Amino acid sequence: MAVNEVNRPPALETSPALCTIGESCTDGCPTSHRETIHSAPDAPQGDSSSPDLSWMRYEPHKYSELLQQKTAVIRNLFGSTLLPDHVPFHVYASAPSHFRQRARFAIARFPPSNALRYALFNRGAPSVAVDTFPIASRSICDKMPVLMEKLNLNSALSAGIAAVHFLSTQSGELLISLIYSAPLAPDWETEAAALRCELGLTAIVGRAKATRVVIERDWVTERLRLADGRELLYRQVEGSFSNPSAAMC
Repeated sequence: MAVNEVNRPPALETSPALCTIGESCTDGCPTSHRETIHSAPDAPQGDSSSPDLSWMRYEPHKYSELLQQKTAVIRNLFGSTLLPDHVPFHVYASAPSHFRQRARFAIARFPPSNALRYALFNRGAPSVAVDTFPIASRSICDKMPVLMEKLNLNSALSAGIAAVHFLSTQSGELLISLIYSAPLAPDWETEAAALRCELGLTAIVGRAKATRVVIERDWVTERLRLADGRELLYRQVEGSFSNPSAAMC
C-alpha cells in the first residue's frame, strides 16, 4: 500500500475533571453510561502487512521457516544451560494469520477522495493507509471495512475521530473503541448504540477529552481451556492490557 500525505488529527489532550454518570436507552439496545476520566488513552499503535512500513514485514508463507530459525537461535542461547533429561524443550507454533485479538489504528483522510481510512504510524506520522489487517482475528477483519464505511457516512460518529481500537475474543466477542480529538457530537450515543446493534458488536466505547461513553459494557470475556480440561473465563476490560495472542496462552 502506498504512503500518502494525510490530514493528521490533532493530538488528544488530558485534563482532570469531576465524574458525571448518566444512562440512556435507544430502541431496545442496552444502556450506555457517560463517565468523566482523568486522562486520554494511549496513542494508537499496531502492525501491518504493508510493504511501506519501515518497521515490519508480514510474510505468512515463510512462517515455518522463520519459526525454525527462531527456534535455532533460542536453542543456541539457552541450550547449554538446560538439562535435557529434566527441562524438555517444546515449541508451540502460532497460526500464521488471524492470531491477534487486539488491534489499534489511527484514522486519517487520504487523497484523492479525502475519505477516512485506517492508518499506521511510520516515521512519526500516520502515513500508511491500511484497509486489511490479516494478522488480526477474523472478527476484527470482518468488521473493519463495514465499520469504516459507516464512519464515512455518519457525521456524528466521524467528527473529530482520531483512532479506532479493536478488542476481540476467540469466541467472536468484539468491543470497538472510537477515539476522538474533539468533544463527542450531541447525538453520538444514539448513533453509536444504533451502530452496535447494526454491526452485531458486543460493545462500543467512545473516548474524548476527559470523557468516556460506554455502550452496553466495557469488557469482553475470553475463554481459555487448560490441558486438564478446565476452562478459565478471563474478563478483559477496555483500555487495559490483555494478551493479544489468546491461542498461545
